Amino acid sequence: MSWARSLRVLVGRIAAVHAARILAASAGHRPDRSFRAQRFGPATTAVELSALAKLVRDLCRVAFDSGRVVGRPAALPGDSSASHCLRALPDSLVRSHMLGPLAYSAGIARFRDDFVASSLLAELREKTVSRVIAAMAREDVPVILLKGISYATTLYSDPAERPMSDVDLLVPPDRHRNAARILRRLGYWVAGSNQQSSPFHHAIGFKRKNSSIDLHRSIMQSWRSRIDIGDLWRRARPARERDDGSLRLDPVDEAVIHLAHMARHELRVPLVNYVDAVRILARLPASPARSRELVVQRARAFRLGRAVSAALDMTDALSHGVSIRPRIMPTSDEILAHSPVPRPLQIARKALLVEGPTELIGFTLIEGYGRIAHRFRR
Repeated sequence: MSWARSLRVLVGRIAAVHAARILAASAGHRPDRSFRAQRFGPATTAVELSALAKLVRDLCRVAFDSGRVVGRPAALPGDSSASHCLRALPDSLVRSHMLGPLAYSAGIARFRDDFVASSLLAELREKTVSRVIAAMAREDVPVILLKGISYATTLYSDPAERPMSDVDLLVPPDRHRNAARILRRLGYWVAGSNQQSSPFHHAIGFKRKNSSIDLHRSIMQSWRSRIDIGDLWRRARPARERDDGSLRLDPVDEAVIHLAHMARHELRVPLVNYVDAVRILARLPASPARSRELVVQRARAFRLGRAVSAALDMTDALSHGVSIRPRIMPTSDEILAHSPVPRPLQIARKALLVEGPTELIGFTLIEGYGRIAHRFRR
């Protein structure tokens, strides 16, 4: 890297930090204040958050054999301290973090209804996805499974353990319009915003009764990264557990994109995403240190190094029960509490997670376009 480029990157990062501090101050947020000292809401206490943190740690303990999950985690042993944690576990937060079905599999009986409901939805979702992929295959449109629909059958012993709000499918950019027409013929309608209709946006949301699909042409908006979509397709591999011709991302690509998705939401995602992250990394055929090195190296090639490193650090903290309190970025307690934050603070955090000046400019343009599109829609 030339000295001029290094200087531009340095200036861009300094500007992002200062902008973040100004925006955080304007939002009334005190970055150095422990989130435990703030109000989690009337039903959430420090004891409940500790119980939730323990559940997350235990759910992250999983083993893989030949790329498949082996056994199920035992969430809480039978000693008295564990029984106290079990009683303190906040059911509403467990559900808001989409951990109810997995908690039942780990032995917490009161989440049985969550597991049953998730099982029924998983069966319905599988029928829907199979129908969509078959329709795509008939018109020579290849499909890569993304996010939850990819994880449910590989990272978990039962698809019901991994609930999801929608299905994410990636198709080649030059076949995106054809894929959208196929979905319309299957009864779907466009449910996304005006911003999603832009060719610069990475996906369009489609819905029909009891089904929601995000149809991706790329992974994220233009200018926010340098992901080579062609390389993703070249490295993709068949989904071995399926016989419909669908594909799955290369394991390192999948890890990078999952962590980048978490960072795209300023790390404030449901905790099931952190369980996903631990399992995705554990499945890589390398030591933990080497796996992290491979993921960060690929992320830097995608211009996502800062975002992915931040997501890795938070994943390590939550999976090992370590409390971290950065000055502006979310604390581990804030993520556990799952409480809203002011929009200016969200934007400040997004700015801190971009890789350099080019990505910061791209992020600013995308935010501006989104605001304009929202105004016209109103």
